[in-house]
Amino acid sequence: MPAKLVTDADGDFRSLYLPVARDVLPDSLAAFDAPESSVVTGARETTNVPSQALYLLNSSFAERTAEAMAKRLIDAHPTRGGNTRDAAMARIDLAYRLAFGRLPDLGERTAAEEFFRAAKPDHLPESRRSSRQVVLPTKTADAELSLWTSYCRALFGTAEFRYLR
Repeated sequence: MPAKLVTDADGDFRSLYLPVARDVLPDSLAAFDAPESSVVTGARETTNVPSQALYLLNSSFAERTAEAMAKRLIDAHPTRGGNTRDAAMARIDLAYRLAFGRLPDLGERTAAEEFFRAAKPDHLPESRRSSRQVVLPTKTADAELSLWTSYCRALFGTAEFRYLR
């Protein structure tokens, strides 16, 4: 098996079944301090290092997963009748349920609103701009998907996402 295939581990399969060649650990497992594959390990070390968040923000696997989650959010709560704020709030709630198993608190909801407001403020005509409005791209589905994918990737990069409670 080529070493590149093992280190990239770029397939849709569980890491339990991930092929591990001697002395070649897949990048996805190395980032999360996988134990030595030739030794039985009863308990894993608990670590929190920047490379773990960077992996979740920059890997092609995380990108594909974030895009799939964004599509799920958009499909579950489409914008109907121009009411983008209600759809955005429902999507944010669903994103938190999927990523963390809970609803966002007030501070997280406010941060999400700020993210969307700052991301694309100039796509609306002046008369529709408001500092209280959650702004979503409406010109193309690709812009909307890209924005929600970025949001999902940001959720993946949090320490709460990386830890089991």
